Amino acid sequence: MDIKEPIEKLLNTLGSQISKDVYGLDLKFKVVGTLKDSPNYSPKLMILIQTDKEVPNTLTIQNADWDYGKYAKLEDLQWSLNNLLKYIGVKNYEVGIILNQEQPRTDELPFPEEDDFINHPERFTTLVDDTYVLDNNTGWVHYLDWNKKIDVDNSYHLSEIDEEQWWESLTNEDKKKLQKLY
Repeated sequence: MDIKEPIEKLLNTLGSQISKDVYGLDLKFKVVGTLKDSPNYSPKLMILIQTDKEVPNTLTIQNADWDYGKYAKLEDLQWSLNNLLKYIGVKNYEVGIILNQEQPRTDELPFPEEDDFINHPERFTTLVDDTYVLDNNTGWVHYLDWNKKIDVDNSYHLSEIDEEQWWESLTNEDKKKLQKLY
């Protein structure tokens, strides 16, 4: 059974609607291949798709309040698309998005060293009165020590910060910075 055509049709209807309504991305999808029996994936078959536009590593959830759930990872979009497969009876498959450009996934980017903010400040955005720095490429937030060194042991992706107090501490300027980035 060739599943390429029904999957593309599903992703370009319901998948496009979800990507637009939830993540604010107007995307079209194309099935470009599969990975079979990969030890890195469970289930053993991954459907590889490409989009017609670049998909960032950090996604903004449309119409979300400024709290936990405002941001998501690329993997969250993939998970949303995976959930659609049940509507066409496709089981034990996953959707994997192949990025259009040579853009590494969030978990493939180098983790910052403690001196990176001092040596490469353009890579980061300060938040909450310079208490935290955001890695612009990955969406990871790091505590910034008094000496401007990154606390590499304490970091969270924007999509994983569930402390209400952290979100409430964002100033309007911080929110503008985040909106400009993502």
